[in-house]
Amino acid sequence: MKHQKQALALSLGLVCAGSLCLTGCGKSESGNSSSSGEDVHFSWWMTAAESTDYYTDYTENPVLKYITDTMTFENAEGGQSTISFEVQAPPSGKEEDNFNTLLSTDSYTDIMDLTFYSGSAAELYEEGKILDLTEYIDKYMPNYKGYLEAHPEVAKYATIKVGDEEKYLTLTSASDSIDAYSQDFGFCYRRDWILKYGKQPDTLYDPMKDDAPTENPNAGEAFTGYFTLDNEGNEIHEETYSDTVNGDSWVDDIVFPSGNPDPTYISDWEWMFEIFETALEEEGITDGYALSIYYPGYNANGDLVCAFGGGGPTWYNAGDEIKFGAVTDDFKAYLECMNQWYENGWLDKQFAERSADMFYRIDEVSYRSGKVGLWMGAPSTLGTRLYAAEQTYTDGIMVFAAPQPINDIYGGEEQQLQIPYTMYQAELSGGAVVVSDKAKDKDLQVLFEFLDYLYSEEGSILRTMGLSKEQMEACQNETYKKLGLDEGGYTVETIDGETYYRYAALLEEDDGNVKSAMTGNRLPGLRCSSKIVYSDTETMQHNRELWVCYEATGFLGGQINGRRTAERMKEHGKIRSRIENEYMYINVPKFIKGEKNLEEDWETFCKDLAKRDYQSVCDGYNEALE
Repeated sequence: MKHQKQALALSLGLVCAGSLCLTGCGKSESGNSSSSGEDVHFSWWMTAAESTDYYTDYTENPVLKYITDTMTFENAEGGQSTISFEVQAPPSGKEEDNFNTLLSTDSYTDIMDLTFYSGSAAELYEEGKILDLTEYIDKYMPNYKGYLEAHPEVAKYATIKVGDEEKYLTLTSASDSIDAYSQDFGFCYRRDWILKYGKQPDTLYDPMKDDAPTENPNAGEAFTGYFTLDNEGNEIHEETYSDTVNGDSWVDDIVFPSGNPDPTYISDWEWMFEIFETALEEEGITDGYALSIYYPGYNANGDLVCAFGGGGPTWYNAGDEIKFGAVTDDFKAYLECMNQWYENGWLDKQFAERSADMFYRIDEVSYRSGKVGLWMGAPSTLGTRLYAAEQTYTDGIMVFAAPQPINDIYGGEEQQLQIPYTMYQAELSGGAVVVSDKAKDKDLQVLFEFLDYLYSEEGSILRTMGLSKEQMEACQNETYKKLGLDEGGYTVETIDGETYYRYAALLEEDDGNVKSAMTGNRLPGLRCSSKIVYSDTETMQHNRELWVCYEATGFLGGQINGRRTAERMKEHGKIRSRIENEYMYINVPKFIKGEKNLEEDWETFCKDLAKRDYQSVCDGYNEALE
């Protein structure tokens, strides 16, 4: 079984504060009876509630409830106090409106999540709505500070410049590593169509490894594949899926023209698309297609565009500065490719009309009904998960993950054989929690001692994995008992002398988001990603790993956005709207569909973008980097 072997990057943060004494974390777990102070109560606005199938109030979350029921934290008088919360969550789809209403009516809470706030933390601080956390973090959060010291790549985004000073205005959640299970989506394709309608390539050639193409000794032969496990874990050799078969245990001998078992290059993708053409014709699918792309014709995060030089289609981190990609030869090569694919009939002819779809859930109805060859999908579309008896074209479906491709065909030398580095990818840190002025007269030491616990080794395990067997025995949580988690949310294993944690089957399967509801992932804190082992088959783990096989150093996520000033963010928002919504969203699809010519109209396209002042946004980002 594959597993993560990185050391848990907590060692610099595991220190004890003052006289507190919970093993490895500095907190007392002796319960309220030892408290020499009163309960300290805080209100908290979270971005979402868990499903009411589990509980109706987040204060009933088993992790939070365990902490509030059994733990005490040092207070400002040197004694021990319990902590409690009132949690508010907005209606689904109304998060931003709800948050802005709370701010405008002065009815916001003590603690707030800024995920849906379009402004900046600096703006809220200057308005007097949130507190400077610097003093509290320095005094009461040694585990958090230890993590930042061990991860300078996160630390540089943890503070925000206000005037001439760097201040901690927010608290960010973090992970000790980026693992395959941190990534929520990526490219997916119908492997079964390749098996059924493809043949062994005539030649094999990896342009980054081989000197020249070589003849394939198996050229023209059919591919073979089968399931290796049943649902009980017994070895089998079954070519057809059934309810008794483990749908993630598929293995085959498929090889792409690159000689690799996974589609590595653009040429591998084009080979696939030709097979998908055959599949669509043979299956009698008249409204299907080979590839689904986002309605503007590109994904601003950089997915797929990064194949043609590594950068992104809008603003991206080139390593030493932020650049704008749409005016580069890289993006021109991307458009050349997309235009060719459109002319070949491989792209969704209606892609520009699907403006209601999210960028990773494009034309979901079509790919879930088995009519698309390659799309951006979630883990819930991998393996046999899309099979549905009522959907004829999903019969025999087997979905594999694909990494970001490498361009080996289009553009010039600078656009070819470049490792992609700008695409959506989970970050080591994300999210921002602030403490408002409403809490300024409360005992904030208790709050920050509580928050720091969630960044300690023990607190990180509790937050990430849920209740242990021992904790469950102590508290007898009713929600866990109803779900049959009497032994806790995970088990402990020793592998090569190191301690790892494995989710209980119910949480690992995670049907209905039960894992989120039974763990503390909505709380700020540290995720112990490197210490988790999974029960998935090697096939599934390999698929997940393909989505993070390249490091997304060029992706501009929430970390750098938090360092921009409120004024800059407003200015950039207007410019971005002029560039993307008002111009690129209209003109990029025209290049792809051939309504504009890349040779005749490209120079005008670039000049029009320059007039819309993309450079000032680059300058603002670079100020934040500095």
